[in-house]
Amino acid sequence: MRAFLTLILPSVVLAALTAWLVARCPGTMHGSGCAAEARPACGTVAQLDRTLHLSSEQKRAAAGELDAYGRELAACDARLAETRERMAQQLFQPGVADERLQGMADELSRIQRDSDLATLRHMRRMHALLTPEQQARYTAWLQPCVCGNQKPAGDGACCCVTTNRP
Repeated sequence: MRAFLTLILPSVVLAALTAWLVARCPGTMHGSGCAAEARPACGTVAQLDRTLHLSSEQKRAAAGELDAYGRELAACDARLAETRERMAQQLFQPGVADERLQGMADELSRIQRDSDLATLRHMRRMHALLTPEQQARYTAWLQPCVCGNQKPAGDGACCCVTTNRP
């Protein structure tokens, strides 16, 4: 039971958090996108263009960025699948030490971190493609994706402030 709590449970929680972030955030290859039409549609250049009114140059750059980001996530997904498969094969094998499983759980955490960092880099690269007006809309749109359901502070500071939870 201790091994479950120290090895498997943290990896499951991290994976669930990342899946939630990817599903909610714009421009992700995995996620279905945003919950309301008031936010820019997520995931394709055409959808982003409808809200942000991208120039032809921005559309080309965004398409390239979305493709690159998709490749980064696909590589992380492949690494996660391979590591999980190895873990599943060894989990109940006699003689497999907890340290061996800990190493695989650590690898899962590193891969998940790589995926999270790829998402953050993607958001920044997409932001850099935009005009200041578009950046303001994109930033407002991303805030709930990054911060979840927490309310913004009264002074407009980042919504990740924990003192204003519902």
